[in-house]
Amino acid sequence: MVYSLHHRSKCVKINARTCRGTLTPAAFFRYNNIMYSGNQEALREEERRIRTFRFLTDLTYQRLCLEDLTYTQAREIVAEFKGLSGKFFPGKEYVFDLVISPRLERVILERFLPRN
Repeated sequence: MVYSLHHRSKCVKINARTCRGTLTPAAFFRYNNIMYSGNQEALREEERRIRTFRFLTDLTYQRLCLEDLTYTQAREIVAEFKGLSGKFFPGKEYVFDLVISPRLERVILERFLPRN
C-alpha cells in the first residue's frame, strides 16, 4: 500500500512498509523531516506533548462520561481544556475546534439532551 502525502505543494508517496507499522504516514513524514534537519530533541519534545495531550483528552472524555456534573460544569471543563490545548500547541486552537471539540460535544449532548 502506498500513501500520498501533500506537503508544501508537493505530493510525496510513502510505501506502507517504510512506516514499519509503528507510525502513521503523516507522523513518519514529520519524523523524517525533523530527523533530517538534525533536531532530534524537538521531535522527542513534540512526541511527549502529543502523548500527554492524548492522555488529557481521554481523561476529559472520561470525566464528562462518568462524573456527576451539571450542564454548566461540563461546559466549563471543555472550556478549560480548550485553554490548556492552546498552551500545549500555541496557534493550533483551530485543530481543537475541528477534532477534539466535536467528540466532547457529542458526550455533552448525549448526557444532557432530553430524551423522548
